[in-house]
Amino acid sequence: MKSYLRFLSKNKLYIAVEVIGTSIAFAFAIPLLSFLGDKRSIDRGHNYKNIYAVCPIGTFETTAGLGPAISETIPEVEQYAQVYACPDNVVSFDRVHLQASCLAASTGLFDLFDIRLHGGMSSSLADRHNVLISESFASKLGLNPIGKSFVLAKEEYSIVGIFDDFHNSLLPVTDIIVSINSPVMDKQWKQPDAYWSDIYTLVQVSRGTKKKDLSEQCRKVCEEYYSAYYSQYPENKRSIRIIRYDNISSNYNNRNLTRTWGLSLWAVEFFSVILLVFAVLNYVNLTVALSLKRGKEWSMKKLLN
Repeated sequence: MKSYLRFLSKNKLYIAVEVIGTSIAFAFAIPLLSFLGDKRSIDRGHNYKNIYAVCPIGTFETTAGLGPAISETIPEVEQYAQVYACPDNVVSFDRVHLQASCLAASTGLFDLFDIRLHGGMSSSLADRHNVLISESFASKLGLNPIGKSFVLAKEEYSIVGIFDDFHNSLLPVTDIIVSINSPVMDKQWKQPDAYWSDIYTLVQVSRGTKKKDLSEQCRKVCEEYYSAYYSQYPENKRSIRIIRYDNISSNYNNRNLTRTWGLSLWAVEFFSVILLVFAVLNYVNLTVALSLKRGKEWSMKKLLN
């Protein structure tokens, strides 16, 4: 052991190159692979190839009336879902005030996303004063909160069901799901074609529907529905597009959706693997070089006895 340590002390350059090279490779590769793992772990559901987000101005921002307009006009659309996140709310329950995140959604949300309900039905959200709450939030309210009421934004809501907490989902982690028609959304519904906000509109189409055909139909619906907007901002008409579910990602806190470029992810993955390969080769190369040099020293020692 002493001779080995003495050998290493005499070859500091080799050791420095090996340690620095391998450390740099792992320093880049590990965060990249962690990022890829996070993006790949998003729950795609069972029918993601037939789910698209409609983007009238190039971003995911839409208005409250777009979902019904598309559903009524395009026969290939089997279901649509609209989602709007309200992150900071105060709920009053039995004289106790609790912080809660809220998600306004249409009933189609439960067809497009894998959300498990314990008690209650998705159709319950047809009533604008019914809500579903998460398991974690239900534990804060006490045993069996179904059937009870709380006050949110000066409106009373009835708890009709409990859903599993969201994990690895495009949807933001939320405590409460209210109807897209609830009082929380009254401002948006006063101008259903003009009140732009982070309302995400997704559609599920029948199997066999071609993306090109769907894109063209969505373009026609958007041009007609937002004719007043496009007359004022004609340059945004060129940005109308649809994005398939597996090409959608979200930011750190899942409040905003972003587009994921599949080719970019593959490039990052390839680059990460190359870094790891170079790290291993660097280690093997320098280890072999040190072994040969150490072998010569042992040979000389044996020769000289």
